[in-house]
Amino acid sequence: MPKKGAIMAYPIAKKLFFPLRWIWIRKINGIENLPKGPFIFAANHGSFLDDLLLPMIIITTINRYVHIYCNDEYFRNFFLRKFLEWGRVIPVRVYECSEKKAINKKAYKKALRYLQKGEPIGIFPEGHRSPDGRIKKAHTGIGSLAAAANVPVVPIGTKGTFRVWPKGTALPRLKKIVVIQIGKPFVFKNKNPRQITVKVMQEILKLAK
Repeated sequence: MPKKGAIMAYPIAKKLFFPLRWIWIRKINGIENLPKGPFIFAANHGSFLDDLLLPMIIITTINRYVHIYCNDEYFRNFFLRKFLEWGRVIPVRVYECSEKKAINKKAYKKALRYLQKGEPIGIFPEGHRSPDGRIKKAHTGIGSLAAAANVPVVPIGTKGTFRVWPKGTALPRLKKIVVIQIGKPFVFKNKNPRQITVKVMQEILKLAK
């Protein structure tokens, strides 16, 4: 049975996902690696398409909400903010400013609460979409959250999303070239956030080749 929070998200995501899958996704590998309990997924971020496809894949597989870290700049638009709030995303500050530490601390605490309730969290460790499709240096937020929550981390590598919808373009191209590789989950005994982040990104790089 779906959890209460997924009652609305699941059928809508399912109806949207299957048409979108036929348009863009060529292959999904490792779907069986998604855990039943709480987990954190971490993926490379080449395109807005990642924000659409990955949550839909996970929601339709595990029948639960997945809470994605999202740049809080997108909350400035009223209609987009309402959509993001409905999707229960977690706003984070990705650019430097005096409020960044406080905003991201609040996001971290919210993510921990969701994980404690058994609900998955999604993070793009690079923070921004890649401007050229290549994977960039990660922030250590994924490492800090994984160390504190002690839940499995599922690395995901995406290929082709940048070619479909590169940064700076208004609309995605109609190309069925996207490949999504879901890696095996692992729990870190080492609680060093930086070392966890390095390991996660190494796994993502392997999967995104």
